[in-house]
Amino acid sequence: MSFRLKNFCLGFRHTLKEYFYRIKYLSWSSSWGEVDPSERESGIAMIDGTMYHGGICDRFKGMISFYNYCRYVGKPFRIRYNFPFELTEYIVPNKYDWRISDKDISKSIWHVRPICMRGEKGKRLLKIKTDKQIRFYSNLNLENYLHFPPFNDDWGETFNYLFKPSPLLQMHLDQHREAIGGEYVAAVFRFQNLFGDFKEYRYRTKTDPAYREQMIKANIEEIKEIHMQNPGKKILVTADSNTFLEQVSKLDFVYAIKGKQSHVDTKNAPQTNAIKAFIDFYMIAGATKVYGVTIDKMYNSHFPICAAKVGNVPFIRIVKKLHSQ
Repeated sequence: MSFRLKNFCLGFRHTLKEYFYRIKYLSWSSSWGEVDPSERESGIAMIDGTMYHGGICDRFKGMISFYNYCRYVGKPFRIRYNFPFELTEYIVPNKYDWRISDKDISKSIWHVRPICMRGEKGKRLLKIKTDKQIRFYSNLNLENYLHFPPFNDDWGETFNYLFKPSPLLQMHLDQHREAIGGEYVAAVFRFQNLFGDFKEYRYRTKTDPAYREQMIKANIEEIKEIHMQNPGKKILVTADSNTFLEQVSKLDFVYAIKGKQSHVDTKNAPQTNAIKAFIDFYMIAGATKVYGVTIDKMYNSHFPICAAKVGNVPFIRIVKKLHSQ
């Protein structure tokens, strides 16, 4: 299938999804209800559990992309993020107030334009002309595909313009920074259920004890190498596996943030320790340098890349194969 045909099919599929979304989630009433007139043409980035949203980093990609779109077309930008937690528990507006109350989100099929984008390149978005209230569902990083002035801004700069830690999150960050006691580098590891302690979608656990042992040993060797390249600095290690964190925390130059966690877009999401992910993110952003380590079947995560952009610090990707012994 050609690239052009594939993109057309994706656009058509999402147009159908938007049609059925109207039928399922909106009412046939023509009333605006309690919606404030100033919010009737708002663009709302929606994270409410009715669609696939992806992980935390993917969600921020979609929100920032839609903020740039709203700037481009002159719409007020809002966020309604309540799945599986209220975003404002951990992240609050910084220099732009993107909050919106539920009463100001229209329920009418006549006044709402849903936009569902996943896997597309964003051009369809620029063709949409509407004065309706938009509900936007996407985790696309549109700056990779669209070229007009808002998308020329630095991603990390835009993130910091829109977001800052809540008082609760800031308290935790201050405690961890005090515990580290100085400058540090960050090393990020994403095992994606290889060790069976981070349930995510259909990714399978590797049950072979020898493989697990080799993987842990290989990743610890990378941490030691990073330490040699950054003498005198602590290594902040974040990972989606407490099995791994238990092992690396035995190294005296490692600072590991432990805590129960799960993926925010899976069926166990309501039990997610969400603050752990945000602590990891901002602590990574506070490092002087960020490493993303990917060995063998580990996931090549964008999470540390986004955090490095927010902190405006260098990012180094380490990719290796596991050599059997």
